[in-house]
Amino acid sequence: MEAFEKLNEIQNLFSGLMENSPESGKNYMGLIESVSKSTAIPQKYKELIYIALSLSTKCEWCLSYHLKLAVESGVTEKELEEVSLIALLMAGTPALMESIKMKKFYSEIVEGKM
Repeated sequence: MEAFEKLNEIQNLFSGLMENSPESGKNYMGLIESVSKSTAIPQKYKELIYIALSLSTKCEWCLSYHLKLAVESGVTEKELEEVSLIALLMAGTPALMESIKMKKFYSEIVEGKM
């Protein structure tokens, strides 16, 4: 399951960051927490934005991470299809091709319920 492999790689990366550079790791994690908490934009919509950006920048790790959070926030497959089209408009065909991974990772996450 490629999506879960990416999630494990993220965990290892952040663990290494915290171990090797605790101050930088703490500051980075603080930024993530500050930006990610629900405020004017509900969490579900933030995750859809993160997914569109992940598709546009071709970040498989970001895609796996935010798909997991999106599933937990109640995002539907239909909403993900629309996000793919938004990424297509903003970043062109390469972003649309990334939606192939998105669909695969979504299925893995929904079926695996990690």
